[in-house]
Amino acid sequence: MQPGDRVSLAVRPSNARFHPPADPKTPIIMICAGSGVAPFRGFLQDRAMQKQGGQEVGPALLFFGTNHPEVDYLYREEFEQWQRAGIATVLPAFSDRPDGEVSFVQHRVWAERGQVGDLFRRNGVVYVCGDGRQMAPAVRETLVRIYQEASGASDSEAQRWVDVIEHERYVSDVFA
Repeated sequence: MQPGDRVSLAVRPSNARFHPPADPKTPIIMICAGSGVAPFRGFLQDRAMQKQGGQEVGPALLFFGTNHPEVDYLYREEFEQWQRAGIATVLPAFSDRPDGEVSFVQHRVWAERGQVGDLFRRNGVVYVCGDGRQMAPAVRETLVRIYQEASGASDSEAQRWVDVIEHERYVSDVFA
C-alpha cells in the first residue's frame, strides 16, 4: 500500500448473544476458521482470569482451522498455556498439513464428536465464528451428523433438532 491508498471495510455489531455464558462452569464448544479465533481468545482469557481468581470453570473445546501450523497458528503459545492449565482443549485443523482425514475444522469436529457430544449433553453451548459461506454451513451439517449418529434421528428430525438448538445453545457470528 502507498500513502493515500484506501482500504474498504465495514463495521457491524456482532450477534448480541455472542458472549461467554454467565456461569463460567457451563461447558463451551468454540468452532471457527481463520480470523474467527479472535473472539474465542477473549472467551478463554476471561476463563483464565476466572480460574486464576478461584472460580471453577467448565470444560471448553476450541476447534479452529487455518492453513499451516508454522505460519498461521495465531496465539499458539497462549492456547498451549491455557491447554496445560486446563482452561481449554485446543483442536486445530490445518488445510496445508492434513492430519489423516482432518484438513478443515468440520473434519476435526467430526473426528472429536465424542467430546462434542459429551459437552453438549452436559448443557454445553456451541459457538461458531468466521466464514459464513463455507465453514459455518459445513460445521452445522457436521453437528447434524453427530446428532444423527448419537440419536438415530432421521434427516428431517435432525434438521428440526438443529433449528431448535440454534435458538437455545448454538450461537453464531459469521461473515462472508
